[in-house]
Amino acid sequence: MRFSKRKKQVILALLSSFGLMHLTIAQAIRLCVPAVASDLNTQPSLMGHSIGLWLFAACLGGLTGGVYSTFSGRRPVNLVGASLMCFGSISAGLSTSVPVYMVSRAIEGLGAGSVAYVGSAVIGDIYQLEQRGNALGVLRSVTFIGMILTLPIGGLVTAYASWRTLQFCLGVMGGLIFILMFLYFPETSHPGTRGIDQIPPSNRPSKFMIINPLKPLVLLRSPNILAISFTVFTAFLAESVLTVPLAWTLDSKFDIANPAIISVCFVLVAIGNMFGTLLSGRISDIVVVHHKAHRNGIWLPEDRLRTALPATLVGVPFAVLVFGLVAEYLPGSWVGLSLCLSCLFVNGVVTEFVLSPSIAYLTDLLPEQSAEAVAATTSLSLLLLSVSVGWIIPAIELLGIAGINTLVAILAWGGHIVLWYTVKHGVKSERMGHIR
Repeated sequence: MRFSKRKKQVILALLSSFGLMHLTIAQAIRLCVPAVASDLNTQPSLMGHSIGLWLFAACLGGLTGGVYSTFSGRRPVNLVGASLMCFGSISAGLSTSVPVYMVSRAIEGLGAGSVAYVGSAVIGDIYQLEQRGNALGVLRSVTFIGMILTLPIGGLVTAYASWRTLQFCLGVMGGLIFILMFLYFPETSHPGTRGIDQIPPSNRPSKFMIINPLKPLVLLRSPNILAISFTVFTAFLAESVLTVPLAWTLDSKFDIANPAIISVCFVLVAIGNMFGTLLSGRISDIVVVHHKAHRNGIWLPEDRLRTALPATLVGVPFAVLVFGLVAEYLPGSWVGLSLCLSCLFVNGVVTEFVLSPSIAYLTDLLPEQSAEAVAATTSLSLLLLSVSVGWIIPAIELLGIAGINTLVAILAWGGHIVLWYTVKHGVKSERMGHIR
C-alpha cells in the first residue's frame, strides 16, 4: 500500500478543493452574465459566447493537462493549473473591456480544464478497481457540497457588492489551493509509469519539454471512447440548456431578477449533482461486482456503463423536455416555478449518473492512460459544447424555450442509443479500434 488511509483522505480533500474551484467558476460565469453585460455595456447574448470561449479553453487545458500528467506526473499539472485559475480570475475582475474579459476567461478556463480531470486519474492511481466508483462519487459529492455552500455566497456578493468582487474571491481561493497543493499533494503516479521515467537520466531534458497537446485525441480512434464522448456531450448540453439561460428564464418567465435568489436555483442543480455522485458511484461498483460474479470472475469494463442507461433513457431527456414545456406554457405561476425547480434538481442527479460511471469506465478501460483518456473524452465533449452553448440564448429567442429543449431532449435520446450499443457490443467494437 503506497498511501495510508489518512493520506488518501488528504489527497481526496485537495482534489475536492480543485473540483469546487472548477465548478464554482463555471457556474459563476453563468450567474454573472446579466451583471457583466450591464457593466461592460454589451449584450447578454455576447456574454453567452464568453461561456463558449471558457469551455473551449478548458478543452485545450484538459488535453494539455492529460498529456503532461502522463509524462511529468499529476503534481506539476495541478500546481500550474491552480496558478492559471488564480491569475485568470483576478484578471477577469480587473477587466474594463470585453476583449480583456474574454482573454481572462480563456486563461481561467485553461487552468480549470488542465486540473479538472486529472483527479479521476489520481483516483485510479491510489484506489483498487472495486473502490474507484465509490471514491469518485465521494470526490465529486464533496465538491458539490462545497459548491452548495459557496454559490449562495457568490449570489449575495454579486447582488450586493459586485461581480468583480466575486472574481477576486475566486482568485484568492485559487492562490490558497496552490499553496496547499504545493505543501501537501504528493506525486501519485505509479513508479516507473510516467513518460519521463522511460527516458534515461542522462538523456532527460534540462528545460521544459514541449509535448503535442493533441496527443490524447489519438484515443478517439476507439469506438467506445468516441461513443462515451458523444453521450457525455449530450448530458453536458442538457444541463447547459437549463443553466446557461437560467437567469434570463427566471427573469422573463417568473419575474425573478435578484442574483442572490437565482444563485439558490443553481444550488438545486448542485444538490442534485451531489446526490447523483454518491448514488451512481456506489451503484456502479455494485453493478461491476455483480456482473463479474455472474460471469464466474470474468470482468468487462462496459458493465459499469449499465448504471448510466436509465439516466440517458428517461432522466436526462425528460428533465429538459418538462422544463421547457412548463416554462413556455405555465409562466408566472408558482406551480410552473416549482416544476422548473424540480427539473433542475432531477437534471443534476441524472447528469451525474451519466458522468461518474463514464469517467470511472475510462479509468478501468485504460488505467495507464486514464488521464489522457478522460482528457480526450471530456475535451471533445467540451469542444462540441463550446460551439453549441453560445447559440442557446439566440436559439431560445428564435424557437422558444420549449422548441430548443425538445431538440436537446431528442439529442439526449441519441446519446442513450449510442451508450446502449457500447454496453452491448463494446468488447467487439474496442477490438476493432485496437485500443484495448
